[in-house]
Amino acid sequence: MVLVLTTNIEEIDVLSIEYIKKSIEDLLPVDKYREIISYNDYKDVCRSVLGIALLKVYLNSCGYRIDSKLKYINGKPEICGVGIEFNISHSGNWVTCAFSKNKIGVDIERKNYNERILERCFNEKEKKYIKQSHDYERMMNNYTKTWTIKESYIKYLGIGLRYGMKKILINYDERIIEDGTDSVCFFSKEYASDYVLSVCCKARERVEIVKVGEQSLLNI
Repeated sequence: MVLVLTTNIEEIDVLSIEYIKKSIEDLLPVDKYREIISYNDYKDVCRSVLGIALLKVYLNSCGYRIDSKLKYINGKPEICGVGIEFNISHSGNWVTCAFSKNKIGVDIERKNYNERILERCFNEKEKKYIKQSHDYERMMNNYTKTWTIKESYIKYLGIGLRYGMKKILINYDERIIEDGTDSVCFFSKEYASDYVLSVCCKARERVEIVKVGEQSLLNI
């Protein structure tokens, strides 16, 4: 099973963020912690802090005792010794963290539509899927769904955007991504009315999404 924890930064007050900020310090390398708390945009601080806080919520709920700091490889945080893969994403007011025993990638985005990116990053089949409806709301949904699937796949691979978005071939009917060497399953759904959340994982696993409230975050 894939578990996705989510939280909304607008539902957590400033004092709680300050408390949570101190609670995650033990899990982060000193330089990374200093980098996060020094972001100029307060919402960027909140998003980064809450991403790590969701990780701690999960680790605590499973009874894991972590004695070492997170390691950052190509900008992606990893944790040793627990046999769990995780991935963090945030957009707007929402922060997510996905967990699995296997490799995992997650992306959440506010619904949007960008014709320039569509032409540059999507193949003809994907353009047709996105534009199959003349309803703009539907087009936005299909565009954001396609983008988040691609982004979650890149995060699944752990290689960054240099991979090339057009190389990622989405089979919408089978809910798999075909890249010429392997097939990876994806899950995608509309979330909180104006967002889309997508997950890529090795096998066709059940995906459970759980919203985490302020009190649970304060208990880490």
